[in-house]
Amino acid sequence: MNAKLLAIAALVILTGTLAALDAEDYMPLAVGYSWTMQDSSEDVIDTFVTQIVDTATMLGYLSFIFVDVYEY
Repeated sequence: MNAKLLAIAALVILTGTLAALDAEDYMPLAVGYSWTMQDSSEDVIDTFVTQIVDTATMLGYLSFIFVDVYEY
């Protein structure tokens, strides 16, 4: 009885974990989204922006085209 209950509980946990591993839940992507980052060194703070500018289908998968712009 306990082994059967444990197996069912493990299956429920595994199924819930697999369902939660959708990349869009953690990092939604769309054209126009951007991220601004700063890299600071001893003398200078460099800023760069990464922006999604377009999409393309590559090998049957939707892919996002990113552009990085560096500001020194």
